[in-house]
Amino acid sequence: MKKLIFIVSFIGTLIFGSSSASAQQSFFCSPSYGGYCQYTGKISQLYVNDANLIIMYFENSVDPAVISNTGISASVNNAGAYMITDNPIYAEYLYSTLITAQASKRPVTIQFFGTTSGYLKLSKVWLAE
Repeated sequence: MKKLIFIVSFIGTLIFGSSSASAQQSFFCSPSYGGYCQYTGKISQLYVNDANLIIMYFENSVDPAVISNTGISASVNNAGAYMITDNPIYAEYLYSTLITAQASKRPVTIQFFGTTSGYLKLSKVWLAE
């Protein structure tokens, strides 16, 4: 029975790949649409502070030059944020999606337009399967 489980597990890894290979991190920025950036990967930290910011940290830092080449001036290069008071209803949906991704260790794709409090401003989020 143990051999059968091992063989099925091994075949599954060959067919579908390992979970770490399918959840690679990527980050890019574009000057299009007034400048935006996009991150795909896992969330290393997520929290809300008393300044009404939802802050989400990437797995790894990003080269600041990649961000600044779009015309966006962010002083933090390893996180994005959203000001809750900008749109409280959206902030609730955003936070629940991000916390679901972090708790389930699933990758997200996030777009950032502009900045808020020195962070890239979270704008859109997709939760991968």
